Amino acid sequence: QAGLEKGAGNRDRFGVVFGSEMHYGDTEDTIDVCSECNDNGKFVMERWGHSAMNKIFPLWMLEYLPNMSACHMAIAHEAYGPNNSIGSGDASGLIALAEAANTITRGHTDVMLAGGTGSRTNMTTLLFRGFSNLSHRNAEPAAACRPFELHRDGMVNGEGAATVIMESSEHASERGARVLAEVAGYGEAFAPGFPEGMDFTTAIKSSMEQALSKANLSAEDVGHVNAHGISLVDHDQQEAAAIAAILGDVPVTAPKSYFGNLGAGSGAVELLTSLVAMETGMIPATLNYQQPDPECPVNVVATPTPSDKPAALLLNQSATGQVAALALRRPA
Repeated sequence: QAGLEKGAGNRDRFGVVFGSEMHYGDTEDTIDVCSECNDNGKFVMERWGHSAMNKIFPLWMLEYLPNMSACHMAIAHEAYGPNNSIGSGDASGLIALAEAANTITRGHTDVMLAGGTGSRTNMTTLLFRGFSNLSHRNAEPAAACRPFELHRDGMVNGEGAATVIMESSEHASERGARVLAEVAGYGEAFAPGFPEGMDFTTAIKSSMEQALSKANLSAEDVGHVNAHGISLVDHDQQEAAAIAAILGDVPVTAPKSYFGNLGAGSGAVELLTSLVAMETGMIPATLNYQQPDPECPVNVVATPTPSDKPAALLLNQSATGQVAALALRRPA
């Protein structure tokens, strides 16, 4: 779609930044070893080392490493420039996009492959992360993810990935590229207090203010906010409070209502929804938004809504406090 030919141009100025997380393997990889460590329901750690050394494939751990995504992307596309992996939970993809833009701005590359990938449906991932924050709406799974809606009761796991081509304006102009949007600004912050007592409101406001300031955008310029909207009761309230404080009645869309929480892949996939919204002039609806929550004082888009404003603001946060905002501007 970007019109870049494989192998063309200076490959040393073609880099990769990818948001990622642990790529948990198949439970079958370790089930025999775990069985040998089981003593009437108790895990005997002393048996693990000997059994694992003899029964697990020696390169097993390489499948788990978060940097595998960026490395394989670079190998496949002959990208020999800067290569980086961002591991900041659900904020990884959005931070990776900002870092890719920064890498170009610093003059280190002309072109970057940027994006994110994540899976929260892998069985090993589910066993590791647990089920406490998931929706209990099992009888109607399509209605389970309800960002900012009164009856939300937890998030829904998903998996996905997305990649975009980012390049300097000069490089894009020289090759006659069709530019979809400009990364106009970004912001990052941290919400302390993990695991108990976290409040994201201040950090989200800070990241939004940074992104808008760097982009020289006002609230009136923003056509929509692409919210983290994870469908958790407290978290949605905090994000809504931050959005309302900085942008007032700006339209808010929450793409996770379609595909759930993609972990490190969320920001990149959600970026695509904003690109389409800006290109078509139509903000996508948030699914399952039937009854507004008075504690979430934001203008959630419940039906597709037209907008001709020049900018969009994307938000992501991780469970451990990382917060990111990215401002997009429609090309002139």
